[in-house]
Amino acid sequence: MKKIRTIALLLILLLVLSSCSDTNIFRIDGAVCRVNGKGYVSLQSAVDAITGTSTRGFGQPTYTIEVLRDIDDEIRSENRGGVVVPASFFGNIVIDFKGYKYKMDESATEGFKVLGGSVTIRNGKVINNNEDNLLLEVNGANLTVENVVFSGFSEKAARIENRASLLICADPSSSSNIYGIFTLDKNSTLTIDGASVSIRDIVDLDSGERGKIIIKSGKIKVVHEWESRIREIVEELPENERNNVSIEILHSFSLIEEKAPTCTEEGNIQYYDC
Repeated sequence: MKKIRTIALLLILLLVLSSCSDTNIFRIDGAVCRVNGKGYVSLQSAVDAITGTSTRGFGQPTYTIEVLRDIDDEIRSENRGGVVVPASFFGNIVIDFKGYKYKMDESATEGFKVLGGSVTIRNGKVINNNEDNLLLEVNGANLTVENVVFSGFSEKAARIENRASLLICADPSSSSNIYGIFTLDKNSTLTIDGASVSIRDIVDLDSGERGKIIIKSGKIKVVHEWESRIREIVEELPENERNNVSIEILHSFSLIEEKAPTCTEEGNIQYYDC
């Protein structure tokens, strides 16, 4: 009789566990992401677990961080800033948002800062609420941004230096977009393949040698000042690949108020200046 009761209790426990999805279990624990089945309360805590020692990452293993829900500053204070991967890391990290949103609040001073290894962020939406925040920083490492939409205004899109590379890519049906100033040094590479990228400014850290920009496909929006540089890059493509790139000129309009003429100066009607 005791054995039957024990078996019955085990069956009930198994039924309860099977009725709970993996995601629900993690939500109860307060986790917003997981690595190898273990939940973490922030993206940074998951990254810290992966990059916890200076030797972690040798042999270039790949760790996948799965996002389980929308992440914002209201969940925990750890989610208010960005994500930093240290220079001591030598492996690969994939952050798969799986369609969820990542919201940084006004106090965030950085977005995704990759100082070591190779990092891929994919399939999500990043909402930035600090216009002074640097969205992407890659220093001596590699970062791939794949099918990620950045919303919220920031003038500083990306900074790439010290033999680093940034690849912004998307499938043709994606609305992947990033806007702002791109800062490159002479040994860095910015590659655009399929994404929609708006270039407000290009800052080359070395005046004697430009950072490298590669455009394979996508929609490039650029201010007049950098139009010739972008068109030169596209013209270097094979003729059959140039149609995969569209270039749109960004206009910045300012309102010129109406002014009545004086004895010494001519007046004007109200108009917009580009």
